[in-house]
Amino acid sequence: MGAREGAFVTACNPMARRKPAGWNEAAQRRLAEAARRYPLLPARSLPLRRLHAAWAEEQWLVAAPSRLLVGLARRFRQQAILAVRQNGQTRLMWINY
Repeated sequence: MGAREGAFVTACNPMARRKPAGWNEAAQRRLAEAARRYPLLPARSLPLRRLHAAWAEEQWLVAAPSRLLVGLARRFRQQAILAVRQNGQTRLMWINY
């Protein structure tokens, strides 16, 4: 994507409250529109444990500075983003409200 950093961001299920599929799809379209200035790729999170087997969300990998993406995630009422850097460093960034 040609960027030094970015993050996986979603608009699905704000504040970890399940929403219907149609609601999540519309929210993802709004997120893509809000991030249109930056390169983005579709992604999907998958659960790591059987306990959360039904919890998977569509994501966007957005190539932008993490400080901007924290603000975008806050706008869509998310609790965290997974920030990534070109050197392979990753970190879970919690959103403060």
